[in-house]
Amino acid sequence: MNAQTSRRLRRCNWRRCNWHRVSVVAAVSSLLTIGTGPGLPHLATADAAIVGWCPATLRPADVWNTLTVDMNVKRQRLKSTGEPTGAPSPAASYRIQRSSRSGSWKTVVTVLSVDRGSIYSLSGAITPRPPFPVAWIEDDENGTPVRAYDANGTWLRPTVMGSTASTSASPRTTGLQWLDAFVAAPARKTARQQAFEKQFGKATKVGTLNRYLKVEGDRSEEVLVDPKVVVPVEANAIRGGKQVGHRTFAYGPAPDSSLVRTAIHAEAVTSVDTGDRAVVDTTFSNVCLERK
Repeated sequence: MNAQTSRRLRRCNWRRCNWHRVSVVAAVSSLLTIGTGPGLPHLATADAAIVGWCPATLRPADVWNTLTVDMNVKRQRLKSTGEPTGAPSPAASYRIQRSSRSGSWKTVVTVLSVDRGSIYSLSGAITPRPPFPVAWIEDDENGTPVRAYDANGTWLRPTVMGSTASTSASPRTTGLQWLDAFVAAPARKTARQQAFEKQFGKATKVGTLNRYLKVEGDRSEEVLVDPKVVVPVEANAIRGGKQVGHRTFAYGPAPDSSLVRTAIHAEAVTSVDTGDRAVVDTTFSNVCLERK
């Protein structure tokens, strides 16, 4: 393959897989979000074996500077009747590493696998697929654009379809506050409650859960929170009186009597008229806290 052909394929792959790069950023944001945005009206607690903490992990109360977790994502589009619609999206697995070895937080997302159908030659034989164009993504979390690299470590320059508008990210909260979205330690219960109240105001009771509500014009967001541990279990977004977003969150036991987020089921309405929606199921495993 000559250099010109290689460049052409790279540009093509970048455009074709721009959805993949953006979806990775969105999935990571879901992991680090404390419960706002569109998700069981009860706390779903998974078995510890499902959570799968790595054997060498430190405890949440220990001194650590690196969190590593594997994330599996399945996407589909459904009609209002529940029937699949559109081209199927491949399931994908990623490894997320968030570290502060230099004093500031940085996120690196490595693509572990993307399920893609087999390629057949004219003779009917299966031919090997080329490597997936995006091998890993880096976010310095300082407002600069997210960077994507191929398997050879070459930076994938954004094109018109991959502009900085879709690759940039606002700086996220530094320190350990962001960890409350993923590992909910008992010692941080009050801080989590204060974070909800700062964004939504005081909660009201809905059954056994606390309901946080924010209304702006014809839009509203609600988050249902388990008051015993102060973690979100469901979130909904309403626009014009219609539900446009829904999320549920599941948790499993973690060291030091903490909880760890194990799954997110998210639905977003893609057409208010037809009720079609995009569904994303994300699961987390192989959690590891380290000091490097």
